[in-house]
Amino acid sequence: MPEVIVFVISLAASIRGADWVGRSAFIFAKKFGISQLVVGATIVSVSTTLPELTISAISSIFNKNSQIALGVVLGSPLINLGLILGLFLLFSHHRPQIGYFSRSVNLIIVISILLLVITQNRDIGGIISLLLIVLGILYLSLEYLIGQKVPTLVERIESRFETAVSFFSIFQQEKKTVYFEFILGTIFLAVGSKYLVDTSISLSNLMGVNEFFISATLLAIGTSLPELITMINSIIYKRFNVSVGNLVGASVINLTIGTGIGTMFHNGTISYPNNLIIFAALILIGFLALLSLWKRIPTSLTGSLLVVTSVFFFVIFGLQNIL
Repeated sequence: MPEVIVFVISLAASIRGADWVGRSAFIFAKKFGISQLVVGATIVSVSTTLPELTISAISSIFNKNSQIALGVVLGSPLINLGLILGLFLLFSHHRPQIGYFSRSVNLIIVISILLLVITQNRDIGGIISLLLIVLGILYLSLEYLIGQKVPTLVERIESRFETAVSFFSIFQQEKKTVYFEFILGTIFLAVGSKYLVDTSISLSNLMGVNEFFISATLLAIGTSLPELITMINSIIYKRFNVSVGNLVGASVINLTIGTGIGTMFHNGTISYPNNLIIFAALILIGFLALLSLWKRIPTSLTGSLLVVTSVFFFVIFGLQNIL
């Protein structure tokens, strides 16, 4: 099917574009004297979610389709915290540190509960979308302020971003190519995301399933590939905090800024029981992720529970939307 080929090419272009934009922004910040702390506390989280954020914005603004927007920003946290974090804990045996991890996961749980209650009674849009965006910005700002006071967190954030950048680097970055990469990356990201949205709609029609399902599964899995690659590299090179920080930070940004942008210009509806399945999964996975902080419970057990739980919910989600 040509739609599948276009989907794969568009996905690759979006990920490549997000990488170029993120790396260029990091170099711009250094060039203009912006501290690496500020860069690490903001760009590291936002750059890994650029594909989801761009898809969310384009599908809502240009396609007036909030189903694609909501699907990708809600499906990605499920994959990040369930499958990828679960596999990370299972194979790395690394226990996350209390602080950034616990704050982020607790915030994910609270947001999921609030969105579950909201979607039971009304659409997501208007003031709710604005509040979600503001909450995401406050989250990034808070982590920055806390990072100023905790040197170990500062080092961890800086290391996480620099390592994440190096994972997707193929050629040495020359200063004279920074502007070119930023512009080209923006084009790749925008065009790739637009075609991803269009082909997702086409695939949903061909397969006879709703667009929200395609976006929350196929599209979310594709846009989570950078986090998966980061996780694998972090285990190989023993840079464990890189993966943990990326997974929880990206999930918060998707749930707040991503959901807000995707419903700001066109209200989003998540019908029952899809809203119950998605948010119940996020809440349960959030509580299971917090178990990794408890030293009495082996991380391999927590990882196994996360993987099994996420697979179970995706099966239920699939059965609900396909059959």
